[in-house]
Amino acid sequence: MDIFNSIVSILTLVIITVGVFVALRSWRGSTHKNIKDDGIWKGSVDADRANFKEFMREIREDIKEINGKIDKINDALRDIFSRLPAKIETTQSPLGLSDLGKDVSKDLDAVSWANKTADMVQDKVKGKEAYQIQRFSFEYADRDDHYTDEERNQIHRIAYDRGISEEQVRRVLGIELRDKLLSIKGESH
Repeated sequence: MDIFNSIVSILTLVIITVGVFVALRSWRGSTHKNIKDDGIWKGSVDADRANFKEFMREIREDIKEINGKIDKINDALRDIFSRLPAKIETTQSPLGLSDLGKDVSKDLDAVSWANKTADMVQDKVKGKEAYQIQRFSFEYADRDDHYTDEERNQIHRIAYDRGISEEQVRRVLGIELRDKLLSIKGESH
């Protein structure tokens, strides 16, 4: 949200700058065209100053109104972002664990599970490319038939405690399994 606040600040400064420029241009234009024909130009300048002050007051009111609307938009965006599901993985390639994903991995002791599981399934991924190993790992982690009752209960408990889906917990297991299988193959993740 810091970027959003920076953008709002920049937009506010641009609006103020444009307003001042327009006001000065308007004031300058009206004083120059009347000075040569008007013997009492002081009155014209005073009237222009009053118009300029009124114009600036209107700009300040408009800016306050815009800032109020921006605050409402900011609140709405915060509300929207707070409803988005928690991300357990990063969007970089290859997929990695976010801070939440790393915490879930620790809670699950997923690295130990991946080490044990990789020993059992490494023959199934021989000769496969990294993406195929990743797909295999995710599909393996999604299947329920190879988990013990204790592991299934732990997956459910962590999903509940962390406020994430069971699929997201299994995705963490899939990423850890993929990383282990790739390291056995001699590739980095």
